[in-house]
Amino acid sequence: MKGSKRICSLGMNMTLRALHDARLTRLTLDWQSGLLSFHLVTGEGPVILTAQRVRNLECPRLHPWGPSVSVNEITTCALEEELRLQVEMQSGDIIEVICADFNLQQALVETDR
Repeated sequence: MKGSKRICSLGMNMTLRALHDARLTRLTLDWQSGLLSFHLVTGEGPVILTAQRVRNLECPRLHPWGPSVSVNEITTCALEEELRLQVEMQSGDIIEVICADFNLQQALVETDR
């Protein structure tokens, strides 16, 4: 599966493709555990995309296409023993994460509007 795109449905009836136009409200990284959480708001409500055992995070905020808080596309790629998760924002910025695994879950409470 090396180098291939993988779209996953994890724990709910939503795939990463359904996150197009989701609003990114917050990113949090627990440095000690390497847990990175993307807090997103979709038409279905708030969700959290979580990356486990993060080894690398690139998070530019340059807005080459103009300011936006919306997701354009999320893709994954299998590496040797890890995954590359790329979140392309509608601003043109690409948030790239190298992690062991990730999951998508519905958030219990929407804290950011």
